[in-house]
Amino acid sequence: MGVKELKGELPWTHLRDWAVSFPGQVFLIDAANILFWCALACYPSFSAGDFIPAVAEFHKFAQYLVARKVAMEMFFDGMPNPDKAHEKRRRDEKRRVAMENIASARDEGVEPAEKDKQALVTNTSLYIAMCAKCCSVLQIPFSVCYQEADSGLAARFLMNASQYIVVSADTDMLVNGVSKWVSVKNWWTGEATFIDVTPKGLEAHVPQLDENDDDKHPLLTHFQKSGAIVFVIWAAVIGCDFTEEASGILGTGPVRLKAIFDDIAAQGLELTIGAVASRIHSDTLSCDAIIKKIDDVQSAFTKAKYYNTKGEVWTLDGKEQVFLLASESSMAHMRGALDPKTGGPYEQSDKAQLEKLSPGLLRHNHEIDKSKVRGAVLPRPPEQCDVLTLRDFITARSGTSSGLFKRDLVMIASAYLEVEKEVEPFLVDRTDASGLMLSKLDSLSGKDARVIIAAFLEDPGVRASLDPFPLQPFLMEFKQKYDEKLFSEDADDIVLHAPEMRAELVDLLYSHLGGAGEKKCVRESFEKSCELDGVIYHAMAILPDGRVFLVSKQRASLSKDEKTRNQTDKGEKPLPVEYLVLMELGWQETTAEHHGHNLGILVSIMRSWCPCTAGRGSCVHRGMALWTQLRHWGPDRPTDKPCTASLCGWSKGSRKRQFRITRPVSECTFEQIDKDKPTKQHRGCREVEDAGSHYEVMTPSDRAYFETHVGPQSMAKLCAAIAEHHGAASEDEDEGYSDDE
Repeated sequence: MGVKELKGELPWTHLRDWAVSFPGQVFLIDAANILFWCALACYPSFSAGDFIPAVAEFHKFAQYLVARKVAMEMFFDGMPNPDKAHEKRRRDEKRRVAMENIASARDEGVEPAEKDKQALVTNTSLYIAMCAKCCSVLQIPFSVCYQEADSGLAARFLMNASQYIVVSADTDMLVNGVSKWVSVKNWWTGEATFIDVTPKGLEAHVPQLDENDDDKHPLLTHFQKSGAIVFVIWAAVIGCDFTEEASGILGTGPVRLKAIFDDIAAQGLELTIGAVASRIHSDTLSCDAIIKKIDDVQSAFTKAKYYNTKGEVWTLDGKEQVFLLASESSMAHMRGALDPKTGGPYEQSDKAQLEKLSPGLLRHNHEIDKSKVRGAVLPRPPEQCDVLTLRDFITARSGTSSGLFKRDLVMIASAYLEVEKEVEPFLVDRTDASGLMLSKLDSLSGKDARVIIAAFLEDPGVRASLDPFPLQPFLMEFKQKYDEKLFSEDADDIVLHAPEMRAELVDLLYSHLGGAGEKKCVRESFEKSCELDGVIYHAMAILPDGRVFLVSKQRASLSKDEKTRNQTDKGEKPLPVEYLVLMELGWQETTAEHHGHNLGILVSIMRSWCPCTAGRGSCVHRGMALWTQLRHWGPDRPTDKPCTASLCGWSKGSRKRQFRITRPVSECTFEQIDKDKPTKQHRGCREVEDAGSHYEVMTPSDRAYFETHVGPQSMAKLCAAIAEHHGAASEDEDEGYSDDE
């Protein structure tokens, strides 16, 4: 819960993307917020006790942060804080009521309320440990805290407040002494609010007045004068996790408490717990009782315990020095090797699930029947097997056998057999029917999108494909949306009504590869999309359930469609193969206040597929489809135009660009494609009705400058000087002298 009604009393800054808003800063992230969000997204399976889908969602998001090179450290909740016994009682009661409401909703055949789902989501020990293992595999620094993460975050922040920024949804960060705090609204888009109560932040703050010309944030003024005691008193009086009642001290709300603060300040008195308690009127509590309640809350915050980097347990105020000395068990608890909630060994069932967990395989159905894998076993010793059998044996283990002779294959197979005496092999089914690849699927270049989808639905390989998701139902949804005429194929309509999209969505698509721009598929998806003459086919359907369907045709880099050989000039290669990329994206509504428009924003990549050979994996054509969508910007868009928008436009008709082998130097055009330079506007190919396929590459002023400085007269003098130099050099060579002499 945190501190009630505190966030609204402070000025905050809206962030479009918190991950890129503070260059050079390290983010200290409260992992409990991400775990809760992932569990809620996978509520049906999570509530049934299956944590794997939620862990897979966490792993996917963590990969996304790694791909974007976010400097961070994760903090996981540890053992329960006994001072939060009252809050635990309140949450248990909420869960009981929520279970009754959900049971009633199911009996009535309706969807349970969102607040009831949220009440039943709990970060269990096993769930925390699984997500901590994901961080370990991804090499994300993390710590399991001694108690809840609040005190661990605050202690680490106070070690170097200028370097760190805390990312958490809990409002008690300010009471714990955190002065730079990001509260995330949407983890995929990065939308968040930022509160800065550092001296520098307060200096930059401009007071805002309400309709009565009163300060809209009087709490900030009192904090500047009296310090963090203001937030402590607010938490005790208005309510927080440590108060006996959810509403704190009954009878005193935010308006009354701010009036008390104002009265103390007007009299020039020091703001203390006693001064506030004497001004609170309660029918059930005396002044001394109120003071004790506020003191108890202050003690709960300041005496909160945390691990330091050595594994010692300290209190947040540091006055009691070391609460517990470092030990092997404390270090193991910090690393996640012990149960986060108890600090002891895991239960046997939890330990087995944790050991079985392979974070890198969470998003794929990697378990296959080994008896059906071609090449799983050798029928006889390697020396007695033929070449084909040896190749199958090696490729079934993800090895390569290309260009190798039998003696080499025998050596490799023998090495595999030696290793497999100790380690069980990880097999891969490389056949066309495995669902991993569909190498013989006809892409049907040049056909209508509806015809292509209908043909795919009849393919036996498509029907059998279940990894990474059942393919046939996915394609059937696209067919249904076409039948319902929900797809828009008009470029102008897409430009004007498409939700906002940012380039980070491409990073999200390839985040599981562990890198951003340096990864080949990420880089080439951008470069190859820029090399296209124009969009072949691009359609979009915005669905009311928070999804967007994209259908986009992209050309292969090397593969040629032999059926188009008669469509090219004699002696020329056939046209490239066209792949129909299908993508399902998630979108959310936006407001004009925060985003400048009401078009919505694309926030996630749900399912995607491409009919190319690597269509089940991370082919480059998916990224090309996203870049195509990103470039659908026009002058009427309410959002900023991306710097890459002019690199790819819609082709008009079937005209081909004309060119000449030789032309004047002044007509040469040099373009550099670089998506990392947003301030540079590239000169793309502009086709207009009056100019046809030929266009002027220079502005009139540039042309005049060019003719003046690189005109025929200047060039003639340069050429004469070069000729004179070469002539002198030739005479020197004839006389036997070298250039050095």
